[in-house]
Amino acid sequence: MKPLFILLSLSFALATLPAHAQVRCSARDKGWEEHWGGHEDCNSCMKKHGECVESCSLNYVTCEARGVDYLGNAISVKGAGNERYEAESNAVRLCQRNFQNCSVVNCTSEAENVSSRRCPKPEAPPAPTPAPAPNPTPAPNPNPGNGGPGHGGPRPGPGKPGGPGPHNAVENSERN
Repeated sequence: MKPLFILLSLSFALATLPAHAQVRCSARDKGWEEHWGGHEDCNSCMKKHGECVESCSLNYVTCEARGVDYLGNAISVKGAGNERYEAESNAVRLCQRNFQNCSVVNCTSEAENVSSRRCPKPEAPPAPTPAPAPNPTPAPNPNPGNGGPGHGGPRPGPGKPGGPGPHNAVENSERN
């Protein structure tokens, strides 16, 4: 009789975990003050403490319902839900599928730890970029008409009389 009880309990329990079980996370430092339940998230914990750990758990309720099979043997089945009333209802419904005189005999709140991680340190804000250096202003030209002292005026460019280029070579040779 025991193997049947265990087999039925396991099969019904696995099939009745809540489809939308509630996952709750909280962050705690390693100090004594976190016994009240921790911080809502890593950011709020890291603002007050230098090092925090975030833990997430799957929270649900399981209830056991007991009924009697057609031979008069007592059979237990389990149902689960996000809330107690949902778990009780599931357990009784599963029991009544195959058994008679079903009633809830006990319920327990379950919390399975599903993840745990160190909270990441917040990234330091980027260093401010220095303002660009101002463009240096050229010194004013004391002799604006001739291009400056010792310059002798504007230089002729290529193809201009007196400037470099093939036509100037002819002009210069004719002058001599």
